[in-house]
Amino acid sequence: MHEKIRSIGLIASKIYEEEIAKFFLDVSAFEPLKLNEILDLELDTGRGEHNPYDEILRDTLYLLNRVGKKVKPYTDKVSFPIVIDIEELKNFYSKIADRIRKLEMREKKISEKLKMIEDRMMVVEKLSKFNVEFQLSRFGETNFFGYKFGRILKEFSSRVVEGFRELPIVYRGKELDENYIWILMIYPKEHEKSVMKVLSMAGFNEFSIPTDVDLTPREYLLELRDMRRAMELEMMEIEIEIKKVFYENRRYIYDFFDTIYVLKNVHDFLRNAGTTENFFTLVGWMTEESLRKLKSKYGNREDLMIFEDVKVKDEFEKPVLLRNNGFFKPFESIVEMYGLPSPSEIDPTPVVSILFMLFYGMMFGDVGHGLILSIFGFLMARRFKSDIYRVIGFGGLAS
Repeated sequence: MHEKIRSIGLIASKIYEEEIAKFFLDVSAFEPLKLNEILDLELDTGRGEHNPYDEILRDTLYLLNRVGKKVKPYTDKVSFPIVIDIEELKNFYSKIADRIRKLEMREKKISEKLKMIEDRMMVVEKLSKFNVEFQLSRFGETNFFGYKFGRILKEFSSRVVEGFRELPIVYRGKELDENYIWILMIYPKEHEKSVMKVLSMAGFNEFSIPTDVDLTPREYLLELRDMRRAMELEMMEIEIEIKKVFYENRRYIYDFFDTIYVLKNVHDFLRNAGTTENFFTLVGWMTEESLRKLKSKYGNREDLMIFEDVKVKDEFEKPVLLRNNGFFKPFESIVEMYGLPSPSEIDPTPVVSILFMLFYGMMFGDVGHGLILSIFGFLMARRFKSDIYRVIGFGGLAS
């Protein structure tokens, strides 16, 4: 069935605007209409496009995500009026975020160096399997000979052997990977074009030998391993420093998180309001139940007026909110996939739910699979609070 929706208007003293905005956000059953779109007047909302709390909330969420904290805002703890220095808050969060970003930049640079070291380690480790016992720098000192080091797919190895048969080349191949053969070759430089032609036909993947090192491959591999370990420890130190920055300020971050979250959403909500020097006004749609709560809480105040069933232009369609209890409620998600009925139409959810179960059971009539689907659906629904998983669970029962 349809939830009963009413159009309401509200005029109140500006001293209540944030408190009332939070009330509407808490009940989650009010859809505001922009007054500038309803009336042929340019009304000042009192709220510019820029939300001063956006940046603070973004920095707060960045800090929490960076240290792996998932914090749910508890809006019930926040009450108005709130006395808060927004510039002081901005500076507080900005300083913490800047400190962490600087540490992250340092971490990024180390990570790039670590990637380079790991790439070199891979090449040097493969090269060490060829029993090269001279310094790597000697590969760069040859004037008359060139060298290549890399790998080819095993299926192309015969093509390379055949191509090198007529060339004055010294080469050696080793099966160091499951699908590849690694090759180290030395050849006269005047035959480089012929060598490259053979290698290109075989899909040769070349790797550069680090010739800036006066160490043998085995010696350099040991040095690279030590360098990698040192950088990994430095990365761990940075992570510890980031957490230290957070925990030094955690109490303040948590204390202000709920307030900032509410103020940000209140500011966005009040962009739909019209304001004068002393009053503000709101127009929108809300449920009958939420209207009763609004009147119960604010109906007796002399500086606040609530207008029910405000006339709204036909171009602004009344929203639709389905209300089904118990078994039928999860199947609202199926109806919403195909579009909500208009306020004058019947809610098809009960019919859809029964037919869905009936046809699902007919098409998927298997006790074992049905039991698995039921357990899976209801467990996932319990964990993720999702109606679609409940539908899967009921579908399993139908099977």
